[in-house]
Amino acid sequence: MKLLLSSGTYHGIATHDPRMIEATIDYAQKESIGKDAFEFQMLYGVRRDLQEQLARDGYKMRFMFPMASTGTHIS
Repeated sequence: MKLLLSSGTYHGIATHDPRMIEATIDYAQKESIGKDAFEFQMLYGVRRDLQEQLARDGYKMRFMFPMASTGTHIS
């Protein structure tokens, strides 16, 4: 995460782990990396409370919708 954020390239931090989210926010603040320089990515509907809090705090969010085509079976 630190390598990604420090690269200067827009990245998505895909996690539901509150500790990883907190570490990301702390590192971004410490390194003066703006909220517009990265986004958090989460599966839609998982930890809605956390998704809503991050959005209220001004962080960009991207929601993932896992889908499979008709007839696809997972064994």
